[in-house]
Amino acid sequence: MTDKEMAEEYCNNEVPLDTTESGEKLYTETDLKYAYLAGLNEGRPKWRDLRKNPNDLPKENAKQFIVKTSDGGKQMSWYSTHSNSWWSSDYDKIDDVIEWCEMP
Repeated sequence: MTDKEMAEEYCNNEVPLDTTESGEKLYTETDLKYAYLAGLNEGRPKWRDLRKNPNDLPKENAKQFIVKTSDGGKQMSWYSTHSNSWWSSDYDKIDDVIEWCEMP
């Protein structure tokens, strides 16, 4: 199901359009769809692609991230700004990180 379809389903099935005492709508279905889509996009992890920009690295030291590696795997990791390298929870260096995002 696409994001747009989910927004339409939400508007059609989940939320009644509230009205004032005079019957005037407080918001439109279009307003609800935009609000739903904005919330959906805000809550998604924002992946950083190091193949596009190898310098787009974390600025904070020792914070946990999720990384994707060149073999298609995903794992929790942390980044050391001191050594400019990725590390696994077992303190093994990870050399093949291609994308990363902050923990949701």
